[in-house]
Amino acid sequence: MTLSMNRALAGRDTQRDTSMLTWESQQIQGSPAITEKLVNLPFQKVQHKIVTIDAQPSSPSTASLIVLVTGQLLVDDGQNPLQFTQVFHRYRWEGAR
Repeated sequence: MTLSMNRALAGRDTQRDTSMLTWESQQIQGSPAITEKLVNLPFQKVQHKIVTIDAQPSSPSTASLIVLVTGQLLVDDGQNPLQFTQVFHRYRWEGAR
């Protein structure tokens, strides 16, 4: 799920109470707070242009990945793309689907 889709659904299957999001130095914890932040971002439309996706295992004993994504995005009907970098730490937890 990306910001280009329904923000209210973003991450609902991948977040839990210990999940963290840092957005422009603001740290947000927990699925409800993260969803609230995403829903209330000050733009309506986002177009992504992914430039790189790099991933590597983060633990030899747990199914987990560190993922780095870089690219550009256009907000609403803007003409000047913004550069972005995102880092995800993905791992399987008990009860995951």
